[in-house]
Amino acid sequence: TTAFWTNLVAAYGVQLVYTNTLARTPHHTEFQRTYAGDMEFRKGYWKHVKERFFYVEELMMRDGLTDVISMEYDILVYGKFSDLLVKLLKAPSAGLRMVMDLETRGHPGFLYVRSAADIGGFNNFLCASAASGLEDMQSLAMYSQLFESQVRFFPVIPAARNTGPRRSLVGHVTANPTFLSQDYEHFGNLFVG
Repeated sequence: TTAFWTNLVAAYGVQLVYTNTLARTPHHTEFQRTYAGDMEFRKGYWKHVKERFFYVEELMMRDGLTDVISMEYDILVYGKFSDLLVKLLKAPSAGLRMVMDLETRGHPGFLYVRSAADIGGFNNFLCASAASGLEDMQSLAMYSQLFESQVRFFPVIPAARNTGPRRSLVGHVTANPTFLSQDYEHFGNLFVG
């Protein structure tokens, strides 16, 4: 490993997990076999952004993990995860919880996963739709619509501000944006910009 990774481990107690140390699930193997998306862009970028969900499941299974937060590398957290966990456990139950900004886009940048079985359900969906061409964000949004009881959303605005269709600065319109303030009473302002 490079000095950067060595320092990261030493300074912050980060435990590096290499994907080749994880036992591949059957649906991960099937996803790899049947994926039909763009493999030219950034050496298979669209495949890899979906494949991360399989690695989360495999790590959770291997280490017996529950109540996992999966974060992208460019997300900064200013607060204690223990405080967030208390809120998550008191809020309405959800196998997955994410941020959504449109009916067609769920954001994997900050994703709560209750159990390996919960992310496994999503991964089975990814496997079944491997030839669809859906991107990771579209896949999360579609899964949340097809399996409503399995998914809830982190609030991004208070319910009082969430009054009808919303238009983004780039022109996207959200017709029924209830997901923008779902469970606000349990979380408050998690995402302050």
